[in-house]
Amino acid sequence: MPGKAAKHQTRTGLSSAAALLKCGIVCWAVSAGGCAVGPDYIRPDLGLPAGYLPGNEAPAVKNDAQRFVESHDVPAQWWLVYGSSKINNLVDMAFAQNPSVGEAIAALEQAKWNVRAQEGAFFPQVGGEWASTRQKLAAPETAPSRYKGEIFTLHTPQVNVGFVPDVWGKNRRAVEALMSVADAQYYELEATYLTLATNVVLAVIEEAALADQIAATRDIVSINKRIFGVLDKEFKAGTASGLDVASQEAQLAQAQALLPPLEKAYAQQRNLIAVLTGNFPADADWAPTSLNDIRLARTLPVVVPSQLIEQRPDVRGAEAQVHAASAEIGVATANLLPQFGISGHVGSSARLLSDLFTPQSLVWSLTGSVMQPIFEGGTLRAQKHASEAAFLEAASVYHSTVLTAVQNVADVLRAIEADNNAVRTALAYEKASEKALNMVETELRAGQVAISVLLTSQQNYQQARLSVIQARALLLADTAALFQALGGGWWDREPSVIAAAE
Repeated sequence: MPGKAAKHQTRTGLSSAAALLKCGIVCWAVSAGGCAVGPDYIRPDLGLPAGYLPGNEAPAVKNDAQRFVESHDVPAQWWLVYGSSKINNLVDMAFAQNPSVGEAIAALEQAKWNVRAQEGAFFPQVGGEWASTRQKLAAPETAPSRYKGEIFTLHTPQVNVGFVPDVWGKNRRAVEALMSVADAQYYELEATYLTLATNVVLAVIEEAALADQIAATRDIVSINKRIFGVLDKEFKAGTASGLDVASQEAQLAQAQALLPPLEKAYAQQRNLIAVLTGNFPADADWAPTSLNDIRLARTLPVVVPSQLIEQRPDVRGAEAQVHAASAEIGVATANLLPQFGISGHVGSSARLLSDLFTPQSLVWSLTGSVMQPIFEGGTLRAQKHASEAAFLEAASVYHSTVLTAVQNVADVLRAIEADNNAVRTALAYEKASEKALNMVETELRAGQVAISVLLTSQQNYQQARLSVIQARALLLADTAALFQALGGGWWDREPSVIAAAE
């Protein structure tokens, strides 16, 4: 008879453990296929316009230097259009070494692991436990006074299983929210690449513009020195007045005064490039660049606003935050509903280690629970209202981000149009002023014009040369701003481009 009882106890324990497992599987299946409370995400409809300019005017420039092509895709490595090996190398270096890239990659990895951690709630939580207890039993009242009670050690190994069925989709909404946060972090990484590439391109353009301005100013100083030397000789010979010599000397000093600020800005720009590429300023040892080494992009892409919001990483990131906020409403809603749970354990308990795992030592339990919040002091409902307000806030941020994105494109379209006009007029101004200066110098040597005419011509030519450099630099910079405003083509980039950084 004892043998039959032991076998019956063993069968009962195993069947109970099997029942616990089956119950967990059923609850998991029900929760996995059940509904998820809270709103399903739908992208906010902002009523985007068909174009960027009033009356859907098509962007255009009034010369052959550049032209806009509508619905033209943005190249993934858009900085290659400048035809500058220096820009290409520095952008690659920035991707590989700038710490902001490592920061964004680490943040993305953290977001991914947070998703994986939350997904663990879909499965039963299983844990093993071993407890050894030294224990003394109380002596019976009828026992002799010399009897002190029994002292023994109780060993209890067991496996604990707990599971919370996702009946209302609370965990699914939590995973959905974290996945959206991971999406936002991915777009933040792409925005980091885009911003970094743009800053490097702009910094190189500015460095080249400053180098050209320094070279032009030194040429102007040389011209002024030459004219000053001529006038000084004529003054000593008695054919020029002291006023003429003093005026030219002042003109020379004025030109020389332009050099220190330009040289200071040039040095600071090189320091900036060094830091953008993840180096220290002492490592800025690359060769100087001229604007003549940087090619102007002849074809400029333009996409409609509906496509723009798909391409801009900041817009996509803001939308992902809206999605996350929407899912959080579901989490807060599920907290108001009954929470189901199932737990149990199976193991053995014996005084001797040799008696463990025998039929007589088998212990198990199975517990089901339902918890319905009744009074929480308004906390849960307040949290739900807070999540709804957070959704409205995220939606407003998304709306603002879209408006800013469309404004960026509209601004840069007008800027490029104005820049092309500025370059054309600056070149004409430079050509005319150079011709006038040459004529005045010839007439001055022949004694046909006064020194004041020469000074005026020098100032005009000096300003014309600097205006051309500044206008060309601004056009090149605004071209980079257009590629940035359109999203930078990250969706078509080959993985090898950023493999070193990642």
